[in-house]
Amino acid sequence: ARAQAAGLPAVVSATLSYLAGTQLQQGLPEKALETCQQLLSTGGRRRNNFVIHALGMSASAWLMLGDVAQARQCLLAFVRASRVRDWEWFALYQDLLPFHCFFYH
Repeated sequence: ARAQAAGLPAVVSATLSYLAGTQLQQGLPEKALETCQQLLSTGGRRRNNFVIHALGMSASAWLMLGDVAQARQCLLAFVRASRVRDWEWFALYQDLLPFHCFFYH
């Protein structure tokens, strides 16, 4: 809250990203999705690289919940966002891509 009030969007994004990752590690995919959604909604005009991370974590969370269709949508958005940023953070989530191919091809 302090970082947001101080106008430090990168600090807010980093904190939310770290929190979502921790929630995934703790086996709380629903909480991670809520946090990722918060991160994605705070992007506003300044779409920082944490958006890419949030999309990858969202895909992971949906897979944990067994919702392949939602995971696929997140993966498609992740690939698009990563490509625009010269494949930023792509390698971190590339292991999720076979799930997309396995279930839809």
